[in-house]
Amino acid sequence: MKKRYFYFAAFLLLIGGCAEQKSAQEAIYDPELKINVHFCPVDDCQGIMEAVLEIATSSIYCALYELDNAAILNVLGTKSRSISVGLIIDEEGFENQIQGDAVKIDKSANRMHDKFCVIDLQYVITGSTNPTNNDLKLNNNNLIIIHSSTVASWYKEEFDELWNELKDTMPETKNIYSNTTKLSVYFCPEDKCDIHLQELLSSASKSIDFMTFAFTDDKVTDALLVSNVPLRGIIETRNINLQGSEYERLLSYQIPVIKDKNPRTMHHKVFIADNAIVATGSYNPTKSGSHGNDENMLIIQNEQIAAAFSQEFERLWSS
Repeated sequence: MKKRYFYFAAFLLLIGGCAEQKSAQEAIYDPELKINVHFCPVDDCQGIMEAVLEIATSSIYCALYELDNAAILNVLGTKSRSISVGLIIDEEGFENQIQGDAVKIDKSANRMHDKFCVIDLQYVITGSTNPTNNDLKLNNNNLIIIHSSTVASWYKEEFDELWNELKDTMPETKNIYSNTTKLSVYFCPEDKCDIHLQELLSSASKSIDFMTFAFTDDKVTDALLVSNVPLRGIIETRNINLQGSEYERLLSYQIPVIKDKNPRTMHHKVFIADNAIVATGSYNPTKSGSHGNDENMLIIQNEQIAAAFSQEFERLWSS
């Protein structure tokens, strides 16, 4: 295997030379913080998402890249008659699915690529899943349900900033923890998701597995090489030949990277470090994901959650 250690000095210079970042928020203790993870299409992601939206009694606020699932549209439409519902959809993903004053079409130059809903300021639905027929029923995705009023407040603030086209004012790192879980939340591009992902990867001490829909950010590859731990990766087949794809570069260092075998789409954006920490969300390790699109990324430290993602990785690796 080609040696990777010579990337170390250059990578540290990269991290150290970054522009001054917004201060991190002091970690907040929340004993009620709970995270449930589901994997589409193995799990009934449509039914799970419907059920969480149905519990809403006061509000639902969603920022979604695209939306075409009839059941989810029906829940949102029905709920809008009795509670506050707000919906932001990227112009690229909008096809007149839903109309009204509660709908905002994002027409910014870059994609509004988020996939999240805030329910009753208590729950957050996020992950890699768009509420579309393909993502819920056919594509490989993760759907994450978070119960925490604090985390919900962060996502609601992000929703408000997107709705009103305001600059992000939240701390760059938003930390929360319970007795079993540590969670950091980032909103790209302001929170520099790529830098935080690089820091996680370069600090791994045992292993890194990753599943990515698209991978074109060479600095994230640098971080993988710096880690000098066993690596494995799965990349969506149709994106291995994207301009700037890191697939061939990873192979050149004899990193085991395979094309996914799903005849549909492998849509995960997941990095698993040391079988203990997971980075996931809407953020792909691409130039546009890092520096242009509106995205969100979670870094979750919880062994049971990491084990669930590892099981999903192994299933796709060996399928």
